[in-house]
Amino acid sequence: MNKQINYLPLIRRLRMKNRWFYIAVSCTLGITFVSQHYSIVLFSITLVAFTLIILREKLLGVGCVLTFMISGLFYYIYDTHNVTKLNPETNYFIGKAITDPSINGDRFTVHIKLANKEKLRVSYKLKNEEEKNILTSVENRSTCRFYAKLEKPVPARNFYSFDFKQYLFHRKIHWIATPPSANSIQCLQQASNIQDTLFRFREDALNQIDAFLPSPLDGFVQALVFGGRANVDRDVLTAYQELGLIHLLAISGMHIGLISASVFFCLVRFGLTKEKAILLIMVLLPIYTILAGAAPSVVRAGIMTFLVLLKVRFKSIPFTSLDLISLAFLFMVIVNPYYMFDVGFQLSFSVSLALILSSQTILLKVTNPIVQMLLVSTIAQISSTPLILFHFYQFSLISIPLNLIYVPVITFIVLPICIFVYVTLKWDLPLQSSLISFSNDFLLYLNKFAITMTNLNHHILVLGKPNFYMLGLYIAAVIITFILLEKKINWTSFIPIVVVMFFHFFLPYIHYKGEVTMIDVGQGDSILIEIPFRKEVYLIDTGGTVSYGSVEEWRKREDPYSIGKDTILPYLKAKGIRKIDKLILTHPDVDHMGEAEFLVNHIKIDEIVIGAFHTLNDMEKRIISLAKKKKVVVKRVQAGDRWEVIGIPFQILSPFRSYLSENNSSIVITTYLGGKSWLFTGDIEEETEKDFVKKYPNLKVDILKIPHHGSKTSSTSPFLSVVQPKIALISAGNRNRFNHPHPEVLERLQQQETVVYRTDEQGAIQYKFSIFNTGTFRAKLP
Repeated sequence: MNKQINYLPLIRRLRMKNRWFYIAVSCTLGITFVSQHYSIVLFSITLVAFTLIILREKLLGVGCVLTFMISGLFYYIYDTHNVTKLNPETNYFIGKAITDPSINGDRFTVHIKLANKEKLRVSYKLKNEEEKNILTSVENRSTCRFYAKLEKPVPARNFYSFDFKQYLFHRKIHWIATPPSANSIQCLQQASNIQDTLFRFREDALNQIDAFLPSPLDGFVQALVFGGRANVDRDVLTAYQELGLIHLLAISGMHIGLISASVFFCLVRFGLTKEKAILLIMVLLPIYTILAGAAPSVVRAGIMTFLVLLKVRFKSIPFTSLDLISLAFLFMVIVNPYYMFDVGFQLSFSVSLALILSSQTILLKVTNPIVQMLLVSTIAQISSTPLILFHFYQFSLISIPLNLIYVPVITFIVLPICIFVYVTLKWDLPLQSSLISFSNDFLLYLNKFAITMTNLNHHILVLGKPNFYMLGLYIAAVIITFILLEKKINWTSFIPIVVVMFFHFFLPYIHYKGEVTMIDVGQGDSILIEIPFRKEVYLIDTGGTVSYGSVEEWRKREDPYSIGKDTILPYLKAKGIRKIDKLILTHPDVDHMGEAEFLVNHIKIDEIVIGAFHTLNDMEKRIISLAKKKKVVVKRVQAGDRWEVIGIPFQILSPFRSYLSENNSSIVITTYLGGKSWLFTGDIEEETEKDFVKKYPNLKVDILKIPHHGSKTSSTSPFLSVVQPKIALISAGNRNRFNHPHPEVLERLQQQETVVYRTDEQGAIQYKFSIFNTGTFRAKLP
């Protein structure tokens, strides 16, 4: 490749032999333009780019324009044809399992492909351990007959949360099938084609590894040889994810390249010519891609390796490395344009592209192998930064040095050991047990070190999810950084990306808008208040799940859902919130403060606010004890307490005496935000409401957080007559067993002509307001 290639405007530097790269970029823009509902900004950028190309090279410019239009049209047709053909009343199905069945505690899941090509997600909650034993016989590629009720997948109920419905849609799954019992699922093992046979072999291999090897070696062999992470410990996966090392547990181009080189060496040693060895490896590559799970990153690596070998075998093929990765991209997107939305696909291609472009420029400037490895890690980290922040909202500051340690260790020590251990798994070799024992101990120390690193203070930088314009700034900064690195490798080259990160970090502190968000935490309360300019952040209650008795051992799930871990903390990170100034726990019910301990452990909190008068229960005592260890101030408040932030008043109206009921002891707060008066009421009931009518006869507010999730024991007519809310906010769980909000409460609000927002129907509710006393409501669900 011409040594002038770098990250300067591509039209000036890339020669015609890299024309497939232009086509791939045009395809990306076309699909993105249509999928993002015809963004004017994106169209303008595309128009300028195509104008530059046409001015430089008319034929290539016309090709790019046509590719943009055709790819956009192709995606539109593909997307509009992604609809269900099933009648919702259908209850009997015959199909083939197309994923490895999963039994996680008492939850069984598998994806089934029916004869009409429709896919279903079969999900069943096991009733007893006997049913668990029955469903362990279901295998990938089994033909299954079953009765089930069809239900639509649930969309994301909170802003920035994982959209499971969209995830299934991109896999062409429109229904979740729920069988009535385990016995209603009858599966038969039969391989109808070579793909079925390969998947069956893969599942048998995974089971053998699980049976014969100790942990954590079993998980690493499964992950690095067959692309399966089911046996990798959850804490280890989390640590690798946080530290930016998770790519090492995925099969990449490096893995397939090393395996291909090893096979090539063996074949040549056994007497095959180099040409025949290359052809045989090309035949084996698609087979291994399937055996490795055929994830997008694996498919990309397989196609790239195949094309490289094709170029080596037939030297007349005039393709550059940039052409090869572009062709791999185009092939995958033509087969399935939804790959574009897969995180692994995006990261795999962005990092590979950066390394290919750097290989002939930046990396040639250094000869020291250690410095070169550091540069590779730095380039990979920088090129992936926009996507990592977009999907995960944070990155580790120690990722680059840790990659410098872990990449060679995993690639050149752990991977070869894993391959050797699997190949010789059933052989009785001398010292084999010693190798397995040593490898297992080595991995234990490696994983323990990673987990220890995650416990370091301040190694994670939370920046939040960048919007479209911020994402554009990041991409521009990455390109400029690489341009500077090509000219001269020194610390000043990183100024552009650092400047954008600083801007992203401080952006909330110069933003004149604030937000009040009623987070959908199911049957509970959690309200986030963000003061303009990020002056302060308050969280009123945390939600929590009420458990009824102890969970049987067989029912326990590997990574059970937690409101704090899976809903509140991701939302805070997506907003770039690194500190909560006040965690206000209105009263000691699990559905209001059940996640407080988790949050105290996982985010900085300045002050915890608890109501006065009532006797502390065990949960509150645990929270206060933990707060003292974390040096968090704990303050008990009562009616009359108040504070002010940039002219915004907050006043405690209750509790003003002791109540027998914990609900009636709730902290009640009034404030004025975005030109409207607010009243946050916790779970107060009729007794406290009567006191309010007497004590605050002139208390009138614009927005009322309805007490106790809309229970009929709250929101009494006298109370509502005094408060006279124009808007009511109700936090209740979808299809909750208490029938909240109660019809009587809704009727009372209707009589008052109050506009009602409710999380059980609309998901999260948000009020965005400015310092100019204006604001608007929006709901996550229509």
